[in-house]
Amino acid sequence: MVFINKTGRYVYVNRRFEEIMGYRKEELYADDFDFMTLISPESRDFVLKTFQKQNLYNEEVSPFDFSLITKEGRRIDAILATKLIDYDGGRAVIGVITDITERKVAERRAQAHERDIVRKAKEWQDTFDAVTDLVTVVSNDHKFIRVNRAAAVAVGMKPAELIGKKCYDVIHGLNTPISGCPCEQSMVTQKPCENEIFDHGRTYIATASPIFDDQGQVTSFAHTVKDITESKS
Repeated sequence: MVFINKTGRYVYVNRRFEEIMGYRKEELYADDFDFMTLISPESRDFVLKTFQKQNLYNEEVSPFDFSLITKEGRRIDAILATKLIDYDGGRAVIGVITDITERKVAERRAQAHERDIVRKAKEWQDTFDAVTDLVTVVSNDHKFIRVNRAAAVAVGMKPAELIGKKCYDVIHGLNTPISGCPCEQSMVTQKPCENEIFDHGRTYIATASPIFDDQGQVTSFAHTVKDITESKS
């Protein structure tokens, strides 16, 4: 859409402007037509100040986002690029309006989707942390990918400090997986595995369930450890 505005009045609009905004040229060119009628309430103050800069101080203005309201009340998100010109013996503003409504809708959807992902991730982490057993996700080379609060507390570290560390190093102080490691067995069988583990005088039930990628390859394991020492007494 293209327009020319001189001293606050439209003196030219192209046909596309008429079609989109729903006004006839005669209406837009009328002496009593207020061009701010086309601007959404939240954009009016900024647009008015911008036009004042150009008309009063001859300042050039960079393109900016704003919103329009059609005659039917439909909102249009747009970018306005303007330039001062000489027109009919005086100064005027020529403007080119680019409709970016679809892009803005897509951006808002993406932002809403991102917020939804963050919310669901928090809900998942809260549930993860509510489990009193040690629950972790470990890679197929035994590095921690995710850990719940109980697992971090058990080794006296923060969850973020565990990420990327080898589980057998942090938990058992070894350079290789322990004998009977369910993750090692699950890697071979590609099925969930469960074993009793004896460590530092206590007995644990350790489980590992493989997690597969789209190609059917094991990439990690859901790994749980439950202390059953008291129940074995």
